[in-house]
Order: sequence, then C-alpha cells, then structure tokens
Amino acid sequence: MVTSTAFATRLGWSVSPGMPWSISPGMGGQLAPECGGHVHQNLHSDIEDPGEKLEAAKRLTEMSNKEGFEYYADHILQNRQIRSRHDYWFRYLINLTSIDYLPRLLNLLEQSLLPENTADVFTRIDQQVLEAIFNLGIQSAENLSAVRSALENKIAQHAPEWNYLMPFLKRMDFQYHLNRSSQVNLETAIAAVNALGL
Repeated sequence: MVTSTAFATRLGWSVSPGMPWSISPGMGGQLAPECGGHVHQNLHSDIEDPGEKLEAAKRLTEMSNKEGFEYYADHILQNRQIRSRHDYWFRYLINLTSIDYLPRLLNLLEQSLLPENTADVFTRIDQQVLEAIFNLGIQSAENLSAVRSALENKIAQHAPEWNYLMPFLKRMDFQYHLNRSSQVNLETAIAAVNALGL
C-alpha cells in the first residue's frame, strides 16, 4: 500500500504504518473539502491495486461525491456476500442527499436483503442503506415523493417479504413533515405518533 502512504504524505497527513489510509487527527477523522480533488484523482489514477481505488471511493462517498459513491456501490454490488465487505464506511451513506443516489441505494437495498445477506445479524447492512434512503427522503418534498414512489414499487415487487417496510414509509413521511413544521406542539406530536401506531 505504498501508493496510498505516498499519496497521504503528499497531502501532509500523518500516516500510521499499520494503516496507510489513516488521516491525521487534526482533520477530525474526515477529509477536508479541499482534499476531495486529490482523492478523486486517486480514483482515476493508474494504480494497479483495486483496493487503493476502493479506499479513495470510500472517502469520496464520505464527501457525498457521486462518482466515488458509484464506484463503492458497484464494488458492493459485484460481491454478493456482505461478510467480505462489511466495514464502517457504510455509515457515510447517510451523507448522500441528492435524489440521483436513489437508484443505486435501491440496488444496494435489494442486495442487502438477499437471504444470504440477512442470515448473520453482525454483517447485515440493510439498516445502513435504509437510513440513507430515509435521510434522502426527508431532504425535500420532491425527494420524499420520489423515494416513496420508488419504495412502494419495490415493496410491491417483493411482497410479502418487504411488507414490513410500509411503516418505514409512514415514519419517513412523518419525519419530513415534523422537520418542516414550525409550530408543532406536544399534542400534535403525540397525536401523530399515535396515528402511526408507535
């Protein structure tokens, strides 16, 4: 992993010998926005090790970079079993806010819910993908409509196995409206929660 060590050193990051992609503590564990271009270049460089490009893609996903996310998602989709690719970078899927990410997120959801990927509770990623879809849906009225429509279609295609996601749609709708309401009082919130059956 000499390339990534040299790459990080060029950017002035402190690098742990055992973790060549570690980022300096001064950056708070996240890439500074001005570093995105450098990481993007790494994604397109002539590096032979696909692991190097995957590391760059993960960091670009953290920054909500579409190309980085697509590379990362394609890697996941080409490997059918979650176990071999379960890592903490899935938590950055929640950073995705553009509706352009929805088709790939739905593909990831379908793959994550395959029987071979739901057997082991410790390697499941469907909750991280659902959280990303939820966050995407509550960004705007347009996103909410698009996510709701797409998920309703997927639920219908995979019924009855996916019927458990119907309350997820209600919760997303509720959260969107709660976020947009400037005058939600306690009684309104309790009534809304009771209507959802929560």
